Amino acid sequence: MKYTRNKYNIINAKTGYPHKSNLLSVSILATTCMEADAYATVLMSMGLERSKQFLKNHPELKTYFIYEDDNKELQTLSLNGFPEE
Repeated sequence: MKYTRNKYNIINAKTGYPHKSNLLSVSILATTCMEADAYATVLMSMGLERSKQFLKNHPELKTYFIYEDDNKELQTLSLNGFPEE
């Protein structure tokens, strides 16, 4: 499945333009909705590889990514015990 992105919800503070990333969605299971939303926003801005490194130090954050790979195909990744089904 190929996906074309048009909209972004994170703005690069340095440029004022939308932050482009291969991450399409980040879902977090956390203690509160506010905490989950904050971490999801941070991880979206970090990108997939930096997010994976960050999550190694935060095993309490169960995380699910939807992202576009190098072939423009949709992929998913569950980390830290996020339920896959």
